[in-house]
Amino acid sequence: MGHEPVLVPDMTLFIQLAIFLASYFVLRSLLFRPYIELLHERREKTLGMKERAQSDQASAEKHKAEYEEFMRAERKKIAEFTEAERRKIGDEEKKVIDAARAAAAKQQQAVSATLSAEYEKTRAELKGRVPEYASLLASKILGKKVQVGAAPSRAGRAKEESVIG
Repeated sequence: MGHEPVLVPDMTLFIQLAIFLASYFVLRSLLFRPYIELLHERREKTLGMKERAQSDQASAEKHKAEYEEFMRAERKKIAEFTEAERRKIGDEEKKVIDAARAAAAKQQQAVSATLSAEYEKTRAELKGRVPEYASLLASKILGKKVQVGAAPSRAGRAKEESVIG
């Protein structure tokens, strides 16, 4: 059968080893190291952006909570101010209405007193003219001149008539 080949290292092995090492160092410095640095840089940017996004989101949530708390407080202040103004306006309105009612009542009393006085004055004035108006009315109805005089009596007679012809 045959004879088995024997591998014996010779000088070409060292040359190949030198070429390999030279290729490795050149490729490492020109290709592998920049590529690995690029991968690390990209990873750092991605992680940095994620961390920054998370911190920005947390900051946004914090600002949103602060804003909502501020708006709640401002709405409460506005509601209190509005209620105070409503009360103040209601009080002023009540004062004006009370003053108007008092003035109207005073004016009504004055008008009532004036009307009563005028009524009594007119009644007294007309009471003295009743016989004159009765005579005039009777004259027109009867077609002749009639004179009516008033002489009240205790028996209930209110009028006495005298006919003048």
